[in-house]
Amino acid sequence: MRKCPKLKDRTSKEIASFLIKKYNAEKVRKMVNEFEGWGFTKDELSRNKVLLFKFLILIAYDRQPFDRPNYYTVWDKNDPDSVYNVLERNGILNLERIRKSSIKEIEVSLRKCVSHGYHLHNTNPKNEKIGTKFAKTIKQIAEKIDEIFDLLLNLRSQSDILRLHRKLCTIHGIKETIAAKFIMYTVRELGIGNVSPSELEPIAFFLFGEIHNKKWAKRLEDPSLGGRKGLLDEVMENLKIDPLAIDYFWYLDREYCSKGKCEECGL
Repeated sequence: MRKCPKLKDRTSKEIASFLIKKYNAEKVRKMVNEFEGWGFTKDELSRNKVLLFKFLILIAYDRQPFDRPNYYTVWDKNDPDSVYNVLERNGILNLERIRKSSIKEIEVSLRKCVSHGYHLHNTNPKNEKIGTKFAKTIKQIAEKIDEIFDLLLNLRSQSDILRLHRKLCTIHGIKETIAAKFIMYTVRELGIGNVSPSELEPIAFFLFGEIHNKKWAKRLEDPSLGGRKGLLDEVMENLKIDPLAIDYFWYLDREYCSKGKCEECGL
């Protein structure tokens, strides 16, 4: 992991201000435009639970190995081999069909689905016992999508956010980080629900489960990487008005740190 040469000269307040500014000006705008281009708009997701069903399934697949070399291989409707299009062609994104199908029937269909060389029935085809069984994931999403839809549309408080997060985590293969990403995309970035960004603080730390964010958590705390003890907590304290802005670390690591572009980085 590369050391950050700029951290020693930055206060926690400066780092937090940088994250908030960049997250709102770049990442939120970029994600909204991309989601809208793929048909996932605030208005449509707020009134169409079939579309929300598709959206949640794609978020469940937006992980290794399916997001290689980038997340476009999962979402891009213009790519005939994207996860989206492969699942669509094989009827896996048909909510009514999935509701009527058994897990075994869904499994049979999924074993025919291959996206960019990756089989879509399991995250670990070589050892399916330890991988995510997507037939079970998809079936449980279909069973719980009505409740998730209602919870999402009736968000009013931090306790409502936590209730939605807990419900998402009851689905096989959707743990804390993926559940937090769903809330980040729908509530914070697309603006569904009626909660202030500051109310999302309890789920912010779950985003450190993502590999690029995890690397930055280590950088902040490790003096050998440019950080200092306690810096992560100090940054989070200064992010209380918009705690999910910490996800800009994902873009920062992917586009700058991992490529050695320290001079180009605005931090």
